[in-house]
Amino acid sequence: MQVGGVGSGHDTYSHHVTSCLHEHGANTDMGSMGAKSGAAQTATEALQENSKGNLLSWVQNIGNSGKQLLQKIWGDSKESNDAISSQKDGSGNHIAGQETLVTGNSVGVKTTLNRAAVELAALAESYSDHPISRSIKDAWGDTIDMNRVSNAQEISGHGVQAEIDGHTVLAGNSKLMKEMNVAYQECMSMGTVVYVALDGVYCGYIVIADSIKDEAFEAIKNLKKVGVRRTVMLTGDKKEVGEAVAARLGLDEVHAELLPGDKVAKVEELLAQQTGKHRLAFVGDGINDAPVLSRADVGIAMGMAGTDVARNAADMVLADDNFATIAGAIAQGRSIYENIRKSVLFLLSSNFGEIITMLAAVAMGLASPLKSSHILWINLITDSLPALALGVDVEEQKDYMNRPPRRRDESLFAGGGWGCTCFYGLLIAGISMLAFLQGPVGTIKSAGMTLTIPHLQAVLKDAQVLARSQTYAFTVLGMAQLFHAIGMRDVETSVFCMNHLENRLMLAAFAVGISLQMMVTEVPYFVQLFGTCRLTALEWTKLLGLAAMPLLAHELLVLFSCAGEVKDALRLQGED
Repeated sequence: MQVGGVGSGHDTYSHHVTSCLHEHGANTDMGSMGAKSGAAQTATEALQENSKGNLLSWVQNIGNSGKQLLQKIWGDSKESNDAISSQKDGSGNHIAGQETLVTGNSVGVKTTLNRAAVELAALAESYSDHPISRSIKDAWGDTIDMNRVSNAQEISGHGVQAEIDGHTVLAGNSKLMKEMNVAYQECMSMGTVVYVALDGVYCGYIVIADSIKDEAFEAIKNLKKVGVRRTVMLTGDKKEVGEAVAARLGLDEVHAELLPGDKVAKVEELLAQQTGKHRLAFVGDGINDAPVLSRADVGIAMGMAGTDVARNAADMVLADDNFATIAGAIAQGRSIYENIRKSVLFLLSSNFGEIITMLAAVAMGLASPLKSSHILWINLITDSLPALALGVDVEEQKDYMNRPPRRRDESLFAGGGWGCTCFYGLLIAGISMLAFLQGPVGTIKSAGMTLTIPHLQAVLKDAQVLARSQTYAFTVLGMAQLFHAIGMRDVETSVFCMNHLENRLMLAAFAVGISLQMMVTEVPYFVQLFGTCRLTALEWTKLLGLAAMPLLAHELLVLFSCAGEVKDALRLQGED
């Protein structure tokens, strides 16, 4: 069923944030801050002149105007030499670890300027709910004064622009810098780079590096196990970043540097490639993922880090934001489906046995083996409790992880369902008729008469013989279904290998069923109510033996199946 998986890049890793604030321009004294001050122009010229030089030497030699621009707003009261560490979960860290903000001192930039750069970016990103924006805000850590921010707007696929304390701040990728004609120094670090500019002057960059949790690798393997045929990453990050993450996780494809519209087009392309039995799932958490989440066959959003728009557009929401939950959900879904299937097959085979029992007696012209009250009792009491127990059975999910996906149009009777229903239905009918005819046959033999249908009809006209025969059939039919339910927990496993304590409700259903069946044959009030006869210990022993036949048949089928598997394995070993 689930054979294709697609996710946005931010759903497969989280972010380590590294900031590097560059000092621009000449030693020009700044009297005031205009939209385009002389210092800004000088800084821009200095940046352009040094754009081809080494990043380290460029940072060390370009003067203080960039620093003055930031200090004009924040002053020098910020912490100066302490690295900033955020132990909060970053946005988009669905299979990634915690994030840490590392200062840019390795390239000669003071910590106070790094922290100012992060505050500048956090203020600009304050109105955005993008995963990268949330990571920057979490890395800043302090309270963000929204009153300082105005005219904030998110430029799709580029970044954000905002007015902070009356100054224009840009925070985004290289496309934003180019579109706004900001001269900047390209960062070659691995990761998502957020460039920061103030009043048209490039201030520095923040690198959102990628970190992958250890359990991410196991999560991808489990997706492959449950039958996800193809894993694809769609991300707006740089190609190098996407490819690096995809290579480490073992993803089949990666498409990077995508705008929101590009993601929709790519998903449409992937949907066109699906065959009739395949389905495509998309995992996302951002506003820009909403169109893709609604377009995919199965849209999966993050419950904690995901936006409201994404959650509303999705078919399924991961409450724990754990990517590995998807494989577990698939396995659990298969377990629930299997429980439903077992309950249905149990009820059908049991009722089929009742029908065949009645039809066989009618076909031979015999009296009815069951009274209407007997049938009603079995359907309400003996059938219902075991069926409920099967519906809540505890399944080993690791077994379902290794099973191939089920076809969407697959019938409940596929995989031997029809055979199971017919076999156990006929078996239950056979032992019920055997119990019903046990008394009349014994009477005919003891009288020295030939066993014929007319003789059976004549013997069953005796009210006492008929009442006892009906009690036998009623008791065996009711208890046989209880034994049958135990075997139906797993038709491929011996009852001696099952953990029966995992389904205490089944044990209770069996005990209650046996007790109630004994009640209608031993308690005088119910004996009179149901028209049954009291049974001796010997009769109970014989009837219990007959009723256990479905469980014996289950064990024989499992034994033959195991023997066949061993034989096939030996044959293949001999061929090798």
